[in-house]
Amino acid sequence: MGNSVRANHIQFGDCHIGKHCRRTFTITNRTCTKVMHFEWEADAPFQFSPKVGHLHPGCAKSITVTLKSDVPATFRRHLVKCKVAEINFELPQMKVEDWDDKMRVVTWKDTTRKLPGARWPIKERVLEAVPEPAHTVVEESSREAEVYLSALVAYAEFELSTAVVQFMDTFPFQTRTATFTMHNTGKVALEYSWEKVGDSEKAVMKPYSKTLMCKFLSSDTVRHRRKLLRHFWWQQEHRFEMQPSALLEQQRLAKLRAKPLQLDSEEEDSEEKEQDFLEQLQQYCEQLQLDFEEEEEDSEEKEQVAG
Repeated sequence: MGNSVRANHIQFGDCHIGKHCRRTFTITNRTCTKVMHFEWEADAPFQFSPKVGHLHPGCAKSITVTLKSDVPATFRRHLVKCKVAEINFELPQMKVEDWDDKMRVVTWKDTTRKLPGARWPIKERVLEAVPEPAHTVVEESSREAEVYLSALVAYAEFELSTAVVQFMDTFPFQTRTATFTMHNTGKVALEYSWEKVGDSEKAVMKPYSKTLMCKFLSSDTVRHRRKLLRHFWWQQEHRFEMQPSALLEQQRLAKLRAKPLQLDSEEEDSEEKEQDFLEQLQQYCEQLQLDFEEEEEDSEEKEQVAG
């Protein structure tokens, strides 16, 4: 056969319902002198592009086949045939360019609209299909090429191990993680992404931002917040654990506390800042809770009035 397909089994794999799934392959004219005409005989849900075209001697062309199904379906080696025939052009072959039904040419056409004061109408850009070069089919040259298509079209399905993710008590600026399991219960690969939706009515709508902190904490405390918080979190999470280096540090601080006169001003200032930070942090959290409770009371009063 003058025209051959490099791979005659196209496997789409998993496809989702209602989504376009595309695969591309190549057809080649292996003859040295013959021009071949091809046309794919494919019906929905498969579409070939280009569907009709020419192949000059020794040339190749990429074919894209698209699958889109609105219902579950399974295709196992679904046969699609391509009619191939040798053709002769009316013009010399060297003067005829390659052609397929996907090619377009840009033209400019007059419209009925005119700009104020203009003598000529506005022109608009139009894409038109390139006409097929005139040709005749060589008798008894028609043949068929075969391609097999395999695909699984189904809905994506999944299950979650929980509908509510409960975090442990978390201090402001602290990071907590929680784990749950997602199971793919469908027949096709599951594609997913997480999106943040509107916060629930019961969520605290106050971000723990530096701007908000400045309303409750001193500027000195805000400036040293990261160092103080790291030390505070470590104490909360490692109450019964102590690394050797940290243990030595605690022993050194204990000795210094036993000798207040030897405590340098920097360490004393650090302890005072830490204590001051913890007290102000507690006040800050209490104030957030009070604001939240007031918002809840206002919301309940509005609901009662509306009722």
